[in-house]
Amino acid sequence: MSTFIAPAILSAVFVFIFGFALGHSWEFGWQLSIGVTVSLFVAVLSLVTTVHHSYAVRRHNKLQVKPQLVIESYLDGTIKEDFLIYTLSLKNVGLGPAIISRYSVNLGNTKIEDSDSVFIEFLKLVNNSTHAKGRSITEARYLEEGEALDKGQEKILFKTQIPKDDLTFMKGREILKKLAKEIQISIKYRCHYGMDFEVGRGNKNA
Repeated sequence: MSTFIAPAILSAVFVFIFGFALGHSWEFGWQLSIGVTVSLFVAVLSLVTTVHHSYAVRRHNKLQVKPQLVIESYLDGTIKEDFLIYTLSLKNVGLGPAIISRYSVNLGNTKIEDSDSVFIEFLKLVNNSTHAKGRSITEARYLEEGEALDKGQEKILFKTQIPKDDLTFMKGREILKKLAKEIQISIKYRCHYGMDFEVGRGNKNA
């Protein structure tokens, strides 16, 4: 919408200025010559063109650095034969850096406030939601305000490897899907031009 509004406003301003100047030149007896009138027309047109070009360049630059964060959640049972591996990661698939403005995460009914508690609470969740009971290999990451993801960069937020034991792959998959549903994330981020964006996942998206 703004793409069409800006040129329309500039055109209206141009017509107003030109009509005002030309009309008053006759009203007050200025009676500008054709040459002066054309010069005035060209000057105003140049001003309008310059302003519009500046707007178009700025808009193009914004699009060139627009980030896009996506949350990826997947299960892998092939890397290590004795483990089922669940990973939840954040990736920037946009054109420019994404700067974190706010990171909010809940593990089950527990709201995570800082990096000190995220690992402990995730480990508790894994032990309570799976049969691992202390035998998992687990990692967790908390995103701080101002942290950035460059174009194409991916950061693992949560990852756990649980023993397969006698589970079939499908049974293990169901266990880890249940675990995944307990992870709710909301991320607000911005680009270098200050435009704000948001991405998240909850129970319905797990």
